[in-house]
Amino acid sequence: MTNFEPEFKIRGTIFKGTESVKILEEEAKKGLSQSIVILEKSVVDKTPVGVSEGLRGSITSAIRGTGINIDGVVFSSKDYAPPVELGIRPLSPPPGPIEFWVTRVLGLSGNEMKRTAFFIIKKISERGIKAVGMFRKSLAENEAKVAGFMEKARDRIIERLNK
Repeated sequence: MTNFEPEFKIRGTIFKGTESVKILEEEAKKGLSQSIVILEKSVVDKTPVGVSEGLRGSITSAIRGTGINIDGVVFSSKDYAPPVELGIRPLSPPPGPIEFWVTRVLGLSGNEMKRTAFFIIKKISERGIKAVGMFRKSLAENEAKVAGFMEKARDRIIERLNK
């Protein structure tokens, strides 16, 4: 089983030292803030819209830590984010959520809903669900921008430390 947390982190530690930790923290937070804004938007845009838009609405970001140990994170609090990100192998899902989805999204009810849900469950049990990769793709597509923001933060740190 894969140990996956539905988030990615960007390290904001640029230099080590105690002399100017405040400068380091301020500038690293600026670079990380710029980074997580574009990453969060990208992940949200790539996240599929389900019945309630719950997964898309759960994507958020934060800056964690202090001093020289700072992370920028983009993540989802939903426990079904990892299967959407990574996909799932063929398995037989419980009918309840599938029937709910068929009713809400397709507007079906009664025997037609049950029959449609049955075929969806059958397909998932045969093929699984393809990975969406919204976190992975967003980071890959924006890696150069993130690097640019962090390089500018580094340059600002150097400039401020040399004053």
